[in-house]
Amino acid sequence: MKKAIIFLLSFYSCVGFAEPQQARSDYSIEESQAIVNKILHTTSLYRNGLSYNERVAEISSRFLGTPYQAHTLIGSSSMQERLVTNPSTVECFTFLDYVRSMAHASSWQTYVSELVKTRYTNGMIDFTGRKHFFTDWAVISREMHKMLLRTSVRILLLSTNS
Repeated sequence: MKKAIIFLLSFYSCVGFAEPQQARSDYSIEESQAIVNKILHTTSLYRNGLSYNERVAEISSRFLGTPYQAHTLIGSSSMQERLVTNPSTVECFTFLDYVRSMAHASSWQTYVSELVKTRYTNGMIDFTGRKHFFTDWAVISREMHKMLLRTSVRILLLSTNS
């Protein structure tokens, strides 16, 4: 619970109080790589044996003071999707994408791989496969679908029998 509170405070500090920035299309991969490598190195994620929740809390704290910038992702129904990794500015989705990806990464290469898996359905860089909503992150198993259906039917039957 404490980790979740730290994560949420970091998130709101990052995006809730930051000044909006003008859209920036001139970011560099080298700059992004340097930021990611610094976070991965300074948090010493794997050397210290931190749990996943501890890694998330530590990484999200590194984004405190990061400027907010909306519309940083490139791609639309009429424009080819490009993988963007620009942790020098964030918005709610990119913040979560970056933190989750870094929490699972040990290097720049694994970070990029995790970012693709986090941001896109089936790991395919495509606008139509981009996870546009928080609900897109929810993976519901077939068993969960069955359980939800059974529960819904029971509720419906109980309400009609009353």
